[in-house]
Amino acid sequence: MENIKDKLRELEYSFAKKLIFLLLLKQIIIVFSDLYFVGSQYLFYDVVLILTVTPCYVFTLVSENYNFQKVGKFAVGYLMLLNIILSIVYYEDFPSVISYIFMFPVALMFYYNIRKSIYISAFFFLTIPLSLLYNYYFVHNVEKSDLLYYNFSNTYTIACAFILFSVCFYYLIQIQKLKAVLVFLEENTITIDPFPVLEKKEKIKLVQEFSLEETDFPIPFYEDLFSKIEDHMKIQKPWRNPDYNLKQLAKDVSSNTQYVSSAINSCTKNNFKSYLNDFRLNAFIALINNKNEEFSLEDVYLTIGFYNRSTFNRVFKSKFQMTPQEYISTKSI
Repeated sequence: MENIKDKLRELEYSFAKKLIFLLLLKQIIIVFSDLYFVGSQYLFYDVVLILTVTPCYVFTLVSENYNFQKVGKFAVGYLMLLNIILSIVYYEDFPSVISYIFMFPVALMFYYNIRKSIYISAFFFLTIPLSLLYNYYFVHNVEKSDLLYYNFSNTYTIACAFILFSVCFYYLIQIQKLKAVLVFLEENTITIDPFPVLEKKEKIKLVQEFSLEETDFPIPFYEDLFSKIEDHMKIQKPWRNPDYNLKQLAKDVSSNTQYVSSAINSCTKNNFKSYLNDFRLNAFIALINNKNEEFSLEDVYLTIGFYNRSTFNRVFKSKFQMTPQEYISTKSI
């Protein structure tokens, strides 16, 4: 589990470092483009932005132990506020500034759940009508001499926004994968060792998509777990309860549904439902073979865990290619 936590911290650190570097690089290139097209008209704002981003980048280089959640929330909040101000005040850059709006919903999901991210994003999208109103009442027409500059600035910034969005989306997926594995492990009482696969990035996907169907033989861990499942099913006979399910079985053997399901699949090549029904059908066969015990076929399905006779008949015929009545007839001959 510690390996997963370390991997998660590495991913968060890598994401923060790359994202801030891209923001800094973008702003440096913007400075040169501004000087080329409009001279020093926007130099003050460009320098302020660079002086804002540079310390953040230096901070990520010298400190790998900062609180990703707290620092990240502050950074995203600051960038969102800055984006609102720019999109309202500098309407000529509206297409480029507004393109960043589509990055923030993804960025917010690093720190909030989906519902809260949606609420914040919806509020943030109010930037669009505010910018339109501001432009309508306060902004004059752009000088033709500046059109080339605004066209370049908008195109370049939109391209940067797309790159940043892609980076955010990629790291969001990778981090969420590791968080899912971490939560999964923390909620279980069983601990196993086969997680050094996480040391290689390309193996992360295997943790969530690991399937014992791809192996030709069960690994020792699942053999031991299946033996525990078998003992419980034979001794306690929980399959007599029509409502018995995989979740309850996992709880009874002090495991979890994924491990139990994988153990059953690995050792029997059947899913949980088929495995459960096999016990019920075997109980019926044993009842038929016991000549000394009387029973009514009308009620027998209730004693072995079926809700109704039609389900019992269907399951029996699916396994033995004959109905229960036909099977009884063969035993009577």
